[in-house]
Amino acid sequence: MRRLLIFVLLAGIGFLAGAEFKVTGELEKEGFSYVKNNVRDTDGEYCARIQVNSDIRNLRFDSNRKPVKIEKELGKYYVYLSPGERSLTFLHAEFAEFEYEFPLSLDANTAYVMTVVKSGYGSADEGLVTITFELNERDVYITKDDNPPLLNKQGSAQYRLTPGTYTFRFNKQGFQEEEQELQITQDELININLQQGENSMKLKLPGITIINSEPSAAEVYLNDQKMGITPWQDELIAGDYKLTIKAKMHYTKELEFTLAEGQTLELPAVELLAKFGYYSVNCDQSNADIYLDGIFEGKGNISRQKIESGSHLFEAKLDYYHDHKEEFLISDGDERDFDIVLKPAFGRLEISSTPVSEADVYINGEYVGKTPYKDDKRLSGQYTVRVEKELYTGAEETVVVYDETLMQKTILLTQDFGTLIIEAEDSEIFLDDVLAGKNKYQANLKAGNYKVEAKKDRHRSDSRNIYLGTGTMEQVKLSPEPIMGSVTVMSNPAASKGAAIWINDEKEKNTTPAVLPLLIGDYMIKVHHPDFLEQTKSVSLREGSQEKLVFELETYQGSMLASRDKWRRQGWIGAGTTILAVGAAMFFNSQGDGFADDYANSGSTAEANNAWDDMESNYNTRDTCYYISVVPAVYTIYSWIKAGQYNTKLNQP
Repeated sequence: MRRLLIFVLLAGIGFLAGAEFKVTGELEKEGFSYVKNNVRDTDGEYCARIQVNSDIRNLRFDSNRKPVKIEKELGKYYVYLSPGERSLTFLHAEFAEFEYEFPLSLDANTAYVMTVVKSGYGSADEGLVTITFELNERDVYITKDDNPPLLNKQGSAQYRLTPGTYTFRFNKQGFQEEEQELQITQDELININLQQGENSMKLKLPGITIINSEPSAAEVYLNDQKMGITPWQDELIAGDYKLTIKAKMHYTKELEFTLAEGQTLELPAVELLAKFGYYSVNCDQSNADIYLDGIFEGKGNISRQKIESGSHLFEAKLDYYHDHKEEFLISDGDERDFDIVLKPAFGRLEISSTPVSEADVYINGEYVGKTPYKDDKRLSGQYTVRVEKELYTGAEETVVVYDETLMQKTILLTQDFGTLIIEAEDSEIFLDDVLAGKNKYQANLKAGNYKVEAKKDRHRSDSRNIYLGTGTMEQVKLSPEPIMGSVTVMSNPAASKGAAIWINDEKEKNTTPAVLPLLIGDYMIKVHHPDFLEQTKSVSLREGSQEKLVFELETYQGSMLASRDKWRRQGWIGAGTTILAVGAAMFFNSQGDGFADDYANSGSTAEANNAWDDMESNYNTRDTCYYISVVPAVYTIYSWIKAGQYNTKLNQP
């Protein structure tokens, strides 16, 4: 009996399915389906060629008339078949044989393509939806269809199911049974609320199941319910179970086992087949962004990394370079090295202008610099280039920059100015009321109307309106008109006739008497004669005014006599002032002496203090008068000395 039980248990453990083939891309003609080849079948007819895209290594093929030729490339097989073949059989040591019937007939010299991938191990994940039950109680038994109930201890249960209709029953001692029939089409979260009440569920005795896998930490599913990760062991109600083992980058594996009541069953370790290869990246641009299936992986160079078997999209991106995109297949154990040389997406652009440089350059409306302009890294593409310079009509052209090429463009500017020359001697020159220069002004100006004016002090401005045409030269001479008055200069006595005239320290050609026309303004006029003392007078002239200046000149001797008399008068004035100051000092001294006597004869302290203060005040005033008398006394002596000097000169023969 024991041997029979062991036999039953071993027989009950088996794989649901080994690895299988799955067609993910049906047979169809290539875009350019006609292909000329030299492969003929035994009847001498040209073969049809089928390109089989697959990540499965060591594929073999068979057909009714046998494949004529098979060629292998990385991720591809080329199978040459006789025209009219209706099916192709796929063979592999680890896969169930698979015959694929063509959806269309094969023609000679025609190219076809199809895609085949692994199924079986991986098929458990394909097309599944996730159902999550949120329970209001823990330790609930969940039964799916006719499978044994599974104890859920957490209050949350997750299933991975193919779309379809399922019946679930939820039981717990002391709670009414809850049953739901569900039509599963997509991922869903379902709340289960158990109500207290009678429960008549009867359970078989449990057993213990131990599950291990290689690699470990693989997900464990029993009857499609997620139970944990390997290594895993727990009590299970006796019955038949489907076991699904899943691990990242490994093929999912399914098997069945039967657990008897009270049995401790340790399943043989489940070995998951690796579902990965390796890849590395070496890019000539170390700053390039590397993406795998749309996910950023790093910069530039990536060392050897695992990658799940199958079809992938590799991308390398960098500003100013074309994106590198490459679809590829990785088979189990493959090593794929990407040596990437990014193609520049830029060229060089040089813009110059003629007949002048230093023109403003705009590219697509944005200012970038002046001519000659150079950009050694301009993105390839079409641009609108505009060049502008003052006094020239701007020009615009379209340029196309190509990858790794130099685009040179010279843009012609059209003159939009004339030349204006203004001359105005000793005058300020104004252009449209703005000071432009002095004496002479020359400039290139845009064509148009201008007001030119010359201004000079004490002159009426000279202005004109002119039109300056493109390419023309206008010469203008302006002469402000002087605003005049006159002054008549005469000298007396008659002997002074012919005296030289100086105006503002500049000698005139004319001599006295003379009428001098002068610009309006203020002047200092000096008359000089060798026999007379020179004399200076001021005069102010207005427009049209006629002023007259008569100079009464003195001889040298007359001047000496006048100077002697002046200093004598000054001496007597000084002497009088000195006498007054000394007299005042004597008066205040006498007053002080009187208060001194009062102080000496005072009968009280108050009287003594008052007398003392008055005495001090008068003596101080006396001293001040003495000090003041010194200045006029000195001035008197100085004046009499000067008068004596002039008198000596007058008495000289």
